[in-house]
Amino acid sequence: MRSQLPLWRSLRMRLPLLMSGLIAVVLVVVFWAINRQIETTLLRDGRDRAQAAADQIGAMLAQSAARGTNESRRLARDPAVRRYLSDPSTEAAPTRDVLTPLAVAGQPSVELRTAEGVRVLEIGPARGVAAALDATVPLRPGLSAIQLSGETVFYGLVTEVDDTPPPIGGQREAATRRLGYIVIRRTLTAVQTADTLNRLVGNGALVAVGHQTGGIWTNFSKAIPPPPIDRTRNGILEYRTATGDRRLGAVSMVAGTPWAAWIEFPFDRILAPARAMQRRMVAIGLVAIALAAVLVSMISARITTPLHDLTAATVTIASGEYAHRVHAARRDEIGQLAGAFNAMTERVEAAQQDLESRVRERTASLSEAGAALQERVAELNLARAELDRFFSLSLDLLCIAGADGRFRRVNPAWQEMLGWSPEELTSMPYMALVHPDDRVRTATEGAALAAGGTTVRFENRYRAKDGSYRWLSWKSASAGNLGLIYAAARDVTEEKRTTEALASSVSELNVINDELESFSYSVSHDLRAPLRHIVGFAALLEQSADERMLDDDRRYLRTITKSATHMGRLIDDLLSFSRMGRAALNQRTVNLDALVREVALEVGRDAPRDVTWNLHPLPNVHGDPSLLRLAFVNLLSNAVKYSSSRPRPEIEVNVDGGGPDETVVYVRDNGVGFDMAYADKLFGVFQRLHSSDEFEGTGIGLANVRRIIHRHGGRVWADGIVDGGATFYMSFPKRGTQP
Repeated sequence: MRSQLPLWRSLRMRLPLLMSGLIAVVLVVVFWAINRQIETTLLRDGRDRAQAAADQIGAMLAQSAARGTNESRRLARDPAVRRYLSDPSTEAAPTRDVLTPLAVAGQPSVELRTAEGVRVLEIGPARGVAAALDATVPLRPGLSAIQLSGETVFYGLVTEVDDTPPPIGGQREAATRRLGYIVIRRTLTAVQTADTLNRLVGNGALVAVGHQTGGIWTNFSKAIPPPPIDRTRNGILEYRTATGDRRLGAVSMVAGTPWAAWIEFPFDRILAPARAMQRRMVAIGLVAIALAAVLVSMISARITTPLHDLTAATVTIASGEYAHRVHAARRDEIGQLAGAFNAMTERVEAAQQDLESRVRERTASLSEAGAALQERVAELNLARAELDRFFSLSLDLLCIAGADGRFRRVNPAWQEMLGWSPEELTSMPYMALVHPDDRVRTATEGAALAAGGTTVRFENRYRAKDGSYRWLSWKSASAGNLGLIYAAARDVTEEKRTTEALASSVSELNVINDELESFSYSVSHDLRAPLRHIVGFAALLEQSADERMLDDDRRYLRTITKSATHMGRLIDDLLSFSRMGRAALNQRTVNLDALVREVALEVGRDAPRDVTWNLHPLPNVHGDPSLLRLAFVNLLSNAVKYSSSRPRPEIEVNVDGGGPDETVVYVRDNGVGFDMAYADKLFGVFQRLHSSDEFEGTGIGLANVRRIIHRHGGRVWADGIVDGGATFYMSFPKRGTQP
């Protein structure tokens, strides 16, 4: 009898266990080495990717900052900006036109501040709406640190404006004096920007920017805590979060700024492909171990010759010949083992075929992507055709010029405007069409464009085919390394003629005004002398014939003297009214409340009886203090005069509502009032609704009031009731709405 061995000593048991254990150890070591190599490769790629992304973001921010700084410095040297900061009461339109390119839609307005930090001008975008931002930045030249206002993250660019004259001979003539600052604020809180950067760097990455020494950091969507890393130098950094998560990132200094850019990836996302490979290897290993255990158990009875055949078959299959099979016609364990081995080989071959099928599918998907790319190219060609159609339909003169001084392409508007065909224009240097007096300026402007500049507005004359010249206004920009200049021009010949005609009319008007002023002076001088003679001789007559004159004679003399004196006042008031329309306005912020109280005190001293003044607080307005004082002197004097017949004269000055664009102030009295049917005569010269016997006066005071308020861009009107008092209204345009 064959001896029965214990199961634990049986080769059928021990060999499968031993072989399965060895296979498991080998698979674990191999899988560990492979996984380790994959993780090392993924981490190296992640570090390279993080550093490259950080450097790219830092370069983008540095270029944007340098571009904004250079543009701001260039505009700070503009004479219009210096002139306005030297005297903010001058016309602001030229300065606004110069600084408008700095304003961007959706961003806070650009500010112009004096050396003391007072904001004198706020410039919004030419198109779109400026973002509201109450916070400001320190007035230190250069880029500011990133700041937080509410939920909005922003930074500032401050450019100093000084009065340094242009360099002569490479040196400045005088020491610089700071005139003020150009303040540009830009928000960094934009979800769209954060999404764009995440798509650029990769999903799951953290893109952040902040101050190199700490402070506010942002991911372009909201403020975030500063990363716990060294932000003062470039490099790859790794750290663990408070929850133990490992993270890998890179920091890059933004050149020319106090900022640093930070790109961060979670280790889990970097090593995700390795984790997926681990799961697949574990599954494959378990299947392999199970199959090995089955095979070893089947060959344990007959191990020698079948083992040799099996080894040879295994070596053959290991070389990649999956079609090889083990041939065994036996129906014992060896035959079963051969069948199992062949089955495993078939599965491996099927797996290889499945892998090849997936490769073919992936290749097909790449082909589909290529077809989609071709479709995109077709769409771009269609868009180019549409742009060409727009180029040909434009009413403006569009052209593309080369660095050789010739047109490369022009639109049909050139032929319609100047008569030259596109072939004629592209066959000759464009300088041949420029007016001889404009060629030097045109050559200088072309050289600036070739150097990469931009022309916002440049005017010169081009010769038409009929020999006449047309004025063209240009806006041009260079195409960088392409050596091309893109330009658009508009015919401004009629505007030039209109401007010249207007200048001629203004000159003629100035001559007429000078003649009128000379005439006024002559009339004043010639009329005053006879009036003085009348008054003087009337006084001499009264002294010499006093005893011989009757009472009627004396009354006649007093009437003559009074009339001559009244006529003198009329002449003085008329001359004052005439000069008021020509005097220059010295406008600034006027404390209307203090001005009215001072005038009321002055007028009240000369009142025939005590007046009850109801003076309410008044706002500040923008205007000429001396002219506004004269207007209120006339109004309050009239109120005192026409309410003097009342037992208790009362005068009230207050604000009457108004609107978003104007402030309305009224002066109300309880005097004799007037009939509203004659309200249109109140503000006319020499127009009086009461006789001089009732109330003395020349009838020019209210005309002066109307002229003063109209010169400030406001309006005047009045309400009254006979024996019920009168109310005079004045409107003052609010700052920013004045003409």
